[in-house]
Amino acid sequence: MGRSHCSFPLRFSRSLFISDSIVRRYSAGASPATPAGPPSHAWEQLNASLAGHLISTKPIGSMCHNNTDFAECSELRSRWTSPATHYEDSSSPLAAYWSNFSCSPFQHAGDDCMIGPLAQYTTNVTSAADVQKGMITSEDRLLLSLSRYGCTTSNSPSIDRNTPTSTWYTGPALRIGAGVQGHEAQEAAHNSEPGHFIMYGHSPDISIAGGYTQGGGHGPLASKYGLAADQVLEWKVVTTAGEILTASPEQNSDLYWALSGGGGGTYGVVLSMTVRMYPEEQTASASLVFPFDAADSRAWDVIRSFISGTLLLIHAGGTALWVLYPGPTVEDPVTLIARPLTLPGITKDVLQAYLA
Repeated sequence: MGRSHCSFPLRFSRSLFISDSIVRRYSAGASPATPAGPPSHAWEQLNASLAGHLISTKPIGSMCHNNTDFAECSELRSRWTSPATHYEDSSSPLAAYWSNFSCSPFQHAGDDCMIGPLAQYTTNVTSAADVQKGMITSEDRLLLSLSRYGCTTSNSPSIDRNTPTSTWYTGPALRIGAGVQGHEAQEAAHNSEPGHFIMYGHSPDISIAGGYTQGGGHGPLASKYGLAADQVLEWKVVTTAGEILTASPEQNSDLYWALSGGGGGTYGVVLSMTVRMYPEEQTASASLVFPFDAADSRAWDVIRSFISGTLLLIHAGGTALWVLYPGPTVEDPVTLIARPLTLPGITKDVLQAYLA
C-alpha cells in the first residue's frame, strides 16, 4: 500500500486519563506562542524526537478574527459545514459543531481566536517509525490524541484476494491504511474483479480504519453483515510501548479483540487493517422526511407506527436510521428524518412493500 501521511494531535494532560483543557489565544496571522501548561522543555523534547516536525496549531477559522478580508471569511463560512473543508487540517473536526465554537468563523471579527479543546500541536508522520516516535511521552505526560481524519495516502489501498496471515479465512479481503476514507476503500473494493463491497458507515468521509471501526462501526448493511469491527481479519498497530504488532484471532488475540470495538486510539495507533470483502449485490434504499406539530398526538401515533414497522425491515436484514429534529422554538415543527432505509439483495418494489 502507499505511504500514509497522518497528522496526530497532541495536547497536555496531568494524567493519562483526564485531559487538562488549555485555552490559548493568539492573533490571526501570528505564530502561536508556547501554550501555558506543559513546560517548554516537554515540547522541545518531543519536537527533537520528531526531527522538528511538531506543528503548532493555527485554526482555519482564525482568518475571520482581526482580518479585514471579509470575502475570504465569507467563503469559508459558506463551506464550513462541509466535511471536505476540514480534510487537510488535523485539528479541525469533520463535523464542525464538535469544535464547540473554538475559533469559529461565525464569531465576531474582534473576538479572540480561542483554541479551546482543539489540539495545541500536531505532527505529520510518513512511516511506522514516525508513529513510534510520536508515542514517546515525557515525564510531563504529553497526551497523544489520535486524529482519524488527518491522514491521507499517496496511493490507493492495496487489495489482497486472500489473507496470507490467516488460516481461518481465505476469501477476498482489502487492506486499508490509516486515513483512507470510506469512499476510497469502497471504490477499491468495487474495482476488484468481479466487484466487491466492504462494510462502511453512512458517511463516506470518515477514515474507516480509525475510531469508526475500532468503536464498532454501524452502517447501512450492518443488519445483514454485522458491524465494521466484525469484518476485521487483522490489525497492524503501534502499541503504547512503541512495538509494531499484527493482531488477529490467532496472533496477539487479546489486542485484536480490544481493537475490535474498544474505541479509537485506546490501545495504540492503527497503521492498517485487513477486512472482509463481499460480492456486490443489488441494494434498495429509501428515505422519509416530514415535519409535524409536536402538539398533535396523531403525528406521534404515526411515528410510533413507522418505528414499529421498521422492525420487519431489520429482521429481514435491512437497516433504518432515523432522527427527530426539534425546531428552534417550541412553536416550530419537529422534523422526522428517516434516511437511509436500506435492504440489500432486493428491488425497490420489495422495499416499498416493507414500508407500506
